[in-house]
Amino acid sequence: MSSAVTTQSKTISLYRKRLMAGVLAFIIGTLILTGSTLYSDWQKSLKRLEQSGSNLARALEISIGGIFDKIDVALLAVQYEAERELKSGGFAPATINECINRQRSNIPEIDNLRIANRQGDILYGIDRSIKATVNVADRDYFTTLRDSPRTNLYISRPLVGRVSNKWIIIAARRINNPDGSFAGVVHGNISLDFFIKHFASFNLGKGGAITLRDGNLGLLVRFPASSGFNVGDKTFSTEFAELIKQGHSSATYTNCSILDSVTRVFSYRKVSRYPLYINVGMPVATLRDAWLFNALRISGLAILLSVALLFFARFIIRSWERSHQETEELSHYRDQLESLVIERTAELEKNNRTLAEEIAVRRRFEAAMAEQTAILFDQIEERQKVQDELLLKQKQLADLNSGLEQRVTDEVSNNREKDRLMLQQDKLASIGQLAAGVAHEINNPMGFIMSNLGTLKNYASTINEYIGLIECMLRDEERANFEAVRSRLDIVFVLEDLAPLVTESLEGAERVKRIVLDLKDFARADDSSLRETDLNDCIRSTANIVRNEIKYVADLELQLEDIPLFTCNPQQINQVIANLLVNAAHAITEHGTITVTTYYKDNLIHLSVTDSGRGIPADVVNRIFDPFFTTKPVGQGTGLGLSISYDIIKKHGGEILVCSEPGVGTTFMVTLPIGDSTEKQA
Repeated sequence: MSSAVTTQSKTISLYRKRLMAGVLAFIIGTLILTGSTLYSDWQKSLKRLEQSGSNLARALEISIGGIFDKIDVALLAVQYEAERELKSGGFAPATINECINRQRSNIPEIDNLRIANRQGDILYGIDRSIKATVNVADRDYFTTLRDSPRTNLYISRPLVGRVSNKWIIIAARRINNPDGSFAGVVHGNISLDFFIKHFASFNLGKGGAITLRDGNLGLLVRFPASSGFNVGDKTFSTEFAELIKQGHSSATYTNCSILDSVTRVFSYRKVSRYPLYINVGMPVATLRDAWLFNALRISGLAILLSVALLFFARFIIRSWERSHQETEELSHYRDQLESLVIERTAELEKNNRTLAEEIAVRRRFEAAMAEQTAILFDQIEERQKVQDELLLKQKQLADLNSGLEQRVTDEVSNNREKDRLMLQQDKLASIGQLAAGVAHEINNPMGFIMSNLGTLKNYASTINEYIGLIECMLRDEERANFEAVRSRLDIVFVLEDLAPLVTESLEGAERVKRIVLDLKDFARADDSSLRETDLNDCIRSTANIVRNEIKYVADLELQLEDIPLFTCNPQQINQVIANLLVNAAHAITEHGTITVTTYYKDNLIHLSVTDSGRGIPADVVNRIFDPFFTTKPVGQGTGLGLSISYDIIKKHGGEILVCSEPGVGTTFMVTLPIGDSTEKQA
């Protein structure tokens, strides 16, 4: 009997060791899996933080680039008006100041818009409250534009304004005399405080920072400000310097800020074609806090599961030990009662049956515990499957975000190509000659409208994706993941950013609407109908529109006889008249005369436009109606005006001829039938 007890004791000891080894192996595996999951979650959180900083840097690049685009358009408009005044004999102060005030009212981002003469004295656009003459001849933008005729838009280093006594940067363009010599500069002042207010409108979160540097990486603005901020300071990290040295226009890196010793994920971008760099820093500390909270929660669950398994194993071992102890005691009693076997046989049999029943109960209990252990392992396996599915969905979301960003990039590229093709058409070229700067005014708001609408489309897709993910995950066992998913998709930022984007886009659209309405009477692209028209009325209205092109170079004489109405497309006929009048004005080198004559003869309406200009050489007169052929200097014509005019007259069943004598002048003769030209139009 003692030998059997000893064997049972060894068996129990062996089971106890195997059970504890299995439990410890499971606990170690759980802890390793938990650590791996937390590390992977940290890396993905860093990626999301980098993406958020990159998106904000891109939005700031577009915003600041749009601001400088508007400023450049205003400078071009003032430059154009000033050079045209110089061609006419000199500045008219009232006209120049009116142009400056008109452009200044459209750009709230700049403090002022002024013109300095070739000596550097600011004479136009100066505030009435400033009594003394301000001279800027020593400023870097003035000397650079004066000494470099081919320099276009110039953006200065940060400097202290002599009028405002504030830190500013200056955007300037050169003004040339008719002979190409230096006549002065037109410039606009942008306060560095404006950029601080602009950056304050973006949601950076706790610890976020934005810096703006010039082309030499000198510090212009830092938001929020710190005690280490100095305008022009070139203190920056070696990572940033190395990326700039390698020629990267945009990049993302992690570094401890030199200004405030805060570790951030930095995303920088070069601002379009301007010598400016925008750098957005997103603090790692806020990300670390959220990750630590999630890590503590997951680690707590793993530890709780491990402790539960240890208690469960301990319970089984104690049950085995109690069973072994009872068996030993029973064996001891049996040894003591061997002498009384005969007398106690019946009692012993009863005790044996009782013991057998207890053993059966214990075995059933052990079987139940084994079944519960299997169920527990199945639940752990199910949770692992759910976690794998969640990781797969996160990867799919990242792939979708990458695809959407590529689509936005392709859409922006397509829109830029469409804008380039539209600018090549004669209609916009003609409007651009008649109203300087209108094409820029249309192109600029349309640019940031398309960009903002693309961003809005991206945000809408993100919201739809987020809502779809919630609908898929609203199960009881997955509710704990709800808050993490909402934080990952940054829904709060998206919802806060939607309203400003829409507002800005509507403002841009309103500007386009106002510009188009100003030109609607002359060019209505959506009106292709034919109707009874008085050619004399077309001549008078078109002459009023192009009068600004003519009045400085020629006197316009209208010799219009009474003529019958004829069927035509008025907008197209207006375009022909405008092209002939503008070409006549461009052909006159000194002040001359342009004569427009109409009369009716032989069932035809006759129109002639005669100028006293330099004429057309005989060797090229037969080519003037060819597409893209022009006798004007490079940059002053597309070569499409007369070609399109020729096609319009032919479609109306008419004819256009030219008679020119070099040194005397040129006459364009147009004949039009008064009948219905519907078939000819078709």
